[in-house]
Amino acid sequence: MQRVDNHGWKFVHGWNNKSNGESKMNTQVIFAGRLPLTLAPSSPSRPARRALAFATLAFCLAASRAPAVQTIYTNLNGGKWETPTNWLIGAPGPGQSIFISNSPSKTVIIDAATASSAPVSLLISDLTLLAANPATTNTLLLSNASTNSPLTVTNLLTLGLGGALTLTNSALSLPGPAPIYSGSTQAALSVDGPLSLNNTSLVTALAGRILVDNFAGSSNGPITVNSGSTLRARFMVLGNAPGASSLVTLNGGTLDCSASTNFLAIGSASNASAAVTVNGGLLQTAPAGETSVGGQFSRIFPYFSGGGPGGSGTLTVNGGEAQLGWTYVGATKPGTLLIQGGTVVIAQSLQVGLQTNGTVCVTGGQLLATNATYTGQDWVSVLVGNLGPGTLIVGSNGMVVASYLNVGYSGGQTSTFALDGGTVQVRSSLVVGNCPGGTVGNVTLNGGGLFVQNAGHTAVFDVRNGTVVLNPGATLTVDTLVLTNSCGHFNFNGGTLIFNQLVLPPNAPPLRLQTGSSPRASALTLSWPSIYVGYYLQQNPDLSPQNWTPVYQTPLDDGTNRTITISPLNSRMFYRVCKPGN
Repeated sequence: MQRVDNHGWKFVHGWNNKSNGESKMNTQVIFAGRLPLTLAPSSPSRPARRALAFATLAFCLAASRAPAVQTIYTNLNGGKWETPTNWLIGAPGPGQSIFISNSPSKTVIIDAATASSAPVSLLISDLTLLAANPATTNTLLLSNASTNSPLTVTNLLTLGLGGALTLTNSALSLPGPAPIYSGSTQAALSVDGPLSLNNTSLVTALAGRILVDNFAGSSNGPITVNSGSTLRARFMVLGNAPGASSLVTLNGGTLDCSASTNFLAIGSASNASAAVTVNGGLLQTAPAGETSVGGQFSRIFPYFSGGGPGGSGTLTVNGGEAQLGWTYVGATKPGTLLIQGGTVVIAQSLQVGLQTNGTVCVTGGQLLATNATYTGQDWVSVLVGNLGPGTLIVGSNGMVVASYLNVGYSGGQTSTFALDGGTVQVRSSLVVGNCPGGTVGNVTLNGGGLFVQNAGHTAVFDVRNGTVVLNPGATLTVDTLVLTNSCGHFNFNGGTLIFNQLVLPPNAPPLRLQTGSSPRASALTLSWPSIYVGYYLQQNPDLSPQNWTPVYQTPLDDGTNRTITISPLNSRMFYRVCKPGN
């Protein structure tokens, strides 16, 4: 038994007799005519070819999951979802694959009346929403249908080119397919058209992936979550095709990836670009979840680590809050975390420049990373420059609070930290560079304050390989400043330097300092033990390695100490005792 509709779709119905004696009716759909797509006599345009390919692929994927019934929207005008005459074979229902793809542009509506009068129509197998004609837009509008009566798509929702999905005070549930652990490519939601959540809307996809922008060079799948609405996802990949461009914007809504362990890739495919912008609301991942900004890298899910070279990614926080677990900025391709307002909280580790260039710029708001408990590689609160070069910039209105901060950890690259204003607090240790590995860290303090201290006065600022520059207008306050490595340099050009303890290279004589009782004392007495034979006093106005010069004055030796008195005190000066050749 067969019939052909007025769009060229051919439906063949038959009975399949099984070996166990049971009979089952199968419905096969064959495209016997043309898609509702108008092409010029010459070769079709690229958007038209892409739309046609998408329509064909989406239909074939759905049709391959027989015995699901294909239900096609045929009304040339918009209308209600539950109206049987709008569809080729009646209203949607359980187990059906739904297609809305015909011309001209239209809006299909699901509302409170749908939820009350035809709830069975809201449970379907698949939904494909697109437009084969590139000049057409087909919109599915869920309007005030209530979050208690969601549209449930049990397998795959394809929001294709020319499709648009808008929710207002409504819900969409995507319960399948099975969770990803390794090697799986299944998706619950494929987005290549606008997806907008308004008021108290809710979209939930906690098993399969959400893939955004799946065609090479496309930029058709922006996702907007407005105030009061929530998008819940476990696996979300932005920029899923080479050269694609993806955008997700939170305007007071919530992107919730906090269920179990999660993976959020911002800029996945080769040469793709993706951006997530938080203007308000909440971006939340699981404490043990992963966010990859620029390419994709995962310690937890092997499938994602094999995602190819990747594309660039940007995460911008202008307001609201981002609560993140493991966060890789510059995972396999350049990535940027830009904090201009609001708060970013790191539950595990922020790694900037994991395998390539990564940049974190805090010009406003605050970055909080205080949960790390020890300084192994995986637990450094903020690690700038792991295998790739990393950059941390803090501006005049920014604040960073971290338990541990490393600038230049491994990989033989050079990483930088510039404080141009604002405040940076490091509560346990700040380590610059790694001399044996040839990894260099450079720290430049131009303004604001860097405080490496805690209540117990046990915090350490260790300059191992690279240069720390303190310029006028900046303040550096340290419990213990360690300058024991020949690869590490400290240049004091001005500003304020306060430390409780200065640790110099091993075997350096202890140097004692004594001034007069007056606050404006005109003389300074320096002494060191007489047992250090062959050592002499040096002076330096700015701690630059090349500026150490001898103090040409013979010390007085009483058999216990050697003493030199400097008078008058006309300028700022640093002193040390060293032995020629050391």
